[in-house]
Amino acid sequence: MNLVLVHCWREWRAQRWLLLGYVTIVTVALALGFSLLPQEWWAQVGSAGFVLSCFLLAGALGVVLFVAPGLVQREFGAKGDQFVRRLPGGLRAAFGGKLLFLGLGAAAIPLLTVLAGRTFLWWKGRGLEDLFAAGFDGEVGIAWPWLTPWIVLAMLMAPWVWAIGTWLPRGRMAVGGAVLLGLVLAIAAALLCAPSPGIEGGIAWLAWWWWVPVGGIVVAAASWLGGRRGGGAVRSAGCGAVALGAVLVPPAGWFAVETWRYHHPDPRQLVGLDVEGLTPDHRAALVWGAADERFRPVPLRIDLTTGGCEQLGGLGTSLESDLMLAHAADSGRVRRWWRRYEWNARKQRFDRHELFDLATGEVSVAPFDHDHLVTVLTPAQQAAVVAQARAATMLRAPGGRAAWLEGDDVCIAGADGGPVERVSLGRGWQVPHRVTPAGHGFLAFGQDCGLFDLTLRRWWPFTSGTLVRGELLESHAGGWQKRSVDGVVTALPDLRNAVLLGVLDDDRVLLQRGWWQHRELIAYRVADGRSDRIEPPPGTATSSFVAEFGLRGQGSLLPRDPRGGVWLSFGRGSGGGFLRLDVATLTARRVLPRDAATPWFQDERLLAFPDDHTALLQAGDRIVRADVDTGVRTVLFPR
Repeated sequence: MNLVLVHCWREWRAQRWLLLGYVTIVTVALALGFSLLPQEWWAQVGSAGFVLSCFLLAGALGVVLFVAPGLVQREFGAKGDQFVRRLPGGLRAAFGGKLLFLGLGAAAIPLLTVLAGRTFLWWKGRGLEDLFAAGFDGEVGIAWPWLTPWIVLAMLMAPWVWAIGTWLPRGRMAVGGAVLLGLVLAIAAALLCAPSPGIEGGIAWLAWWWWVPVGGIVVAAASWLGGRRGGGAVRSAGCGAVALGAVLVPPAGWFAVETWRYHHPDPRQLVGLDVEGLTPDHRAALVWGAADERFRPVPLRIDLTTGGCEQLGGLGTSLESDLMLAHAADSGRVRRWWRRYEWNARKQRFDRHELFDLATGEVSVAPFDHDHLVTVLTPAQQAAVVAQARAATMLRAPGGRAAWLEGDDVCIAGADGGPVERVSLGRGWQVPHRVTPAGHGFLAFGQDCGLFDLTLRRWWPFTSGTLVRGELLESHAGGWQKRSVDGVVTALPDLRNAVLLGVLDDDRVLLQRGWWQHRELIAYRVADGRSDRIEPPPGTATSSFVAEFGLRGQGSLLPRDPRGGVWLSFGRGSGGGFLRLDVATLTARRVLPRDAATPWFQDERLLAFPDDHTALLQAGDRIVRADVDTGVRTVLFPR
């Protein structure tokens, strides 16, 4: 220990004039610079915390720029105890003395500069009140200035400057070498994080800050004790590189574990759960989830009968329902067959197209025709997909008759099981890329855009609005108007400031109106203008209502539960929930009170109705089955 203190004293004797001169010059320069600033700056921008942080940063830079490099550079002086001439037995004591001097300098120099800054503020008559701030909960804490991270980073780099200095001839360019090593490691970390977007925000990498100075000390010890034992800068660099590799093993192993968790999340701890699809029998679900809310989600298949979960791919995997654009129909997300494909980063395109069976989890090859934008299916696969699209279509003509597209024709199911009616799209229409329901019609997007009326079997020269029995309901100047096929426009002043929720039946639409203090529901008959007001149940009139379509996507009509009711959601947190509207009596009642286990900031979504008495819900990051009459809930995932 005595030898350690001797070497520490020698370091002080070698560097004292340089360090004292630096502290004096930098504190005087900062004080003079802040004294020259106008009073407006002190009144509007200046703060004691910022001034003290500047003095503290100057002290930290002194440790990095002078103390750490001097531990090596002073050994090459004409006099003094030089490690290049020292016997191997003296390296350990010299290392201990230099490490002690580095620690003392790292504490003393910033402290001196901060004391100088505090003296300057006292001379200026400035207090330290702005160093503290109160939070929303009333707790008072330190308001760290924005320079704080740079100060911490500078202090953590000091041991690495010392270590790199032993690798370079005569210890020159130690700071530049340390910065270069830091840049190389930062680039390597960025390359490792690139395949996992957002991983830096979801892992506790800041918890490894203590490993930075510890690793620098370990590398410095290996470079000094092992490298200088009969060798020079080259040997020190070799020993230091080996130690650097050993130092990087623990954080690299931890990062590998976190990367695996990112790409293979634990199904029992999924966050950001999003139910994308359901099979028609409601036994399997397609969901997206991640291990952390800041991670990108991956697709998974959940067996709702057993709670089993199977990951279907990684970040580059996509599952789409648009299997055959030539047989387009808005079948929504309740479907069995999906198109799965992978993103090929090397080719910059999607490939490996497959037909995925959500009911069984089986996969079969299904090439994609990029020229015609359709999936190439076998006759058996095509028949199954077309049958599914027809059965699940949400397009409806008056009378509840299902409608879908096949090629250039609009197909409308016959009344009472009669023959299918086919209507040509006409005007040289090509297969649309997307179909969006618009009441008793649909808006088609493709090489052209248009609104097709399923009542009149004709096109309208508009790209917005809702069709109800051959009349177009349009939003106009904060109100509503209806337009007939012969061009007559009728204003609807009774619906001013109302918001359309959807088409209720063949003749009526459902709207909501009112301010935040009170909202009401309106069933409006388009043909004769009759309005029936629906009073929401107590405690729900201050919330905005949203029509619940579940996973069926948008449809021509507001979807019904097995008993014929329409569901609306309202509010968030404990004040939110669901309303069930009886279409026959036009009365609304509150159903399925919100579960207290669901966080207030997460919504509850209606997914489907497995039978007459139960509803399938997504409650936060859980999938539950709820009894509509009793409100009893059963968690289906995770179990």
